[in-house]
Amino acid sequence: MTPCEQVGAFFDGQLPAHEAAAFRAHLSGCAPCQREIRAAMLLATVEEQHIRGQRPKTSDGAAPARPTGVISLTSRRRPRHLLLTALGALAVAATAVLLVRRPPEPILLATARRPIEPRLSYVPADRYRPYDVARGSRPPGGEVPLTTLAELERNGDLHGVAAGYLLAGERARAAPYLERAGASLDVVSDQAVM
Repeated sequence: MTPCEQVGAFFDGQLPAHEAAAFRAHLSGCAPCQREIRAAMLLATVEEQHIRGQRPKTSDGAAPARPTGVISLTSRRRPRHLLLTALGALAVAATAVLLVRRPPEPILLATARRPIEPRLSYVPADRYRPYDVARGSRPPGGEVPLTTLAELERNGDLHGVAAGYLLAGERARAAPYLERAGASLDVVSDQAVM
């Protein structure tokens, strides 16, 4: 490392004693190193005065004049209470929106018994009900009201309509709805049940 590269280490007192003595000898004849040491000393003085809260003084002892056209940052700061108030209002508005915009409750396809052995993958119909084999004069299907099926169809839930028909034991009516319901794993699973 050349002596001119050791200015910062010398000023910070990081050089060993023998290197510091060699740098002092170099400093007496090197004008660039002298200017760099002088600038570091001025910066250290200004920093110390700033930490103490004093304004730096010029060579004649007067405080330096503020340059024109410079706007103080403290005059540009907005009061913190306005920011906190705005954030609080935003939090209240977000909470109100979340409470008001609840997703609609799913229409449950509840039947007292399960007329088919496999369970359907359509979520509102995927409730456990005991499997009941049709015997005698009882109809083979469950009791899914037509109003529920109509509401599902009005909402565009074709998979739900097909699940309702499957629960009622009407596989022929469920088939076209499952075909139009789209391609998802749940629909494919219910097509296998059909």
